[in-house]
Amino acid sequence: MDASVARAVDRYSDNLIAVNNAKNVGATEPEEVDVDALFDELENEEEGILREKRMAQLHREYSTPFSA
Repeated sequence: MDASVARAVDRYSDNLIAVNNAKNVGATEPEEVDVDALFDELENEEEGILREKRMAQLHREYSTPFSA
């Protein structure tokens, strides 16, 4: 995975974690990262399928409620 894709995935996953943590503690949720904006920032379009699969995987992993 090239560096630009890795940065986008990191930003997206960090945001999902922050949103879920805020929900769990009842805090104000941060604004969700716009996935389309992240895609626009990426330089390497050849990795589109890998990128979409990874983003979908991250969304599934972090949108599942955490157990206390």
